[in-house]
Amino acid sequence: MKSKESKFKKEKFKKKTELNTQIEEINNNQKAAEAEIATVNSQIQNINSEIAIIGKTSTIESIGGRGGLKITLKWATTDDLDLHVFDPSSQEIYYSQKTQTCQGVIGRLDVDANAGSPYTVSPVENIYWEGTAPIGKYKVMVVLYSKRSSLSAIPFTVTIYPDKGISKVFTKEISSPKENVSIVEFNYSDNGIEYL
Repeated sequence: MKSKESKFKKEKFKKKTELNTQIEEINNNQKAAEAEIATVNSQIQNINSEIAIIGKTSTIESIGGRGGLKITLKWATTDDLDLHVFDPSSQEIYYSQKTQTCQGVIGRLDVDANAGSPYTVSPVENIYWEGTAPIGKYKVMVVLYSKRSSLSAIPFTVTIYPDKGISKVFTKEISSPKENVSIVEFNYSDNGIEYL
């Protein structure tokens, strides 16, 4: 009788242990699924934010020169944002140094919006290379030079238009005067553009 009772208790304990293991596995799977849902929701929120920023700047006309490579900054406030590009020889093109020659090709900032009045709510800054873009690594940054709007963060887009390869739009926000926001680094070669 005792052995039957002992065997029954062992079976009951075994089933209880198996059940607890299954419950633990279900709880772990539920936690993993909730974490994945939170990640997807965050990605959706980021995409919606990017779409909103692109929507605000998409109606702004892209002006300025276009050569072998063109980089354009757009935003929708009277704030003064500045586009800064470092060319393959590490020379910086921006409002204080509007032209640089690299590998015999002139890079030029030809549109510099909201540096002075009249201010516009559809500003553009544009840097381009007149001929075939110099070969090598580029770095693109945006600086908030002067804040005039009441927005806590100013949304903007930077679009890279290469002669060879795929154009790409980058969306960001900037908040503090003199803040530098790194946008992208890329390599440009005879084969086209490679975003890093």
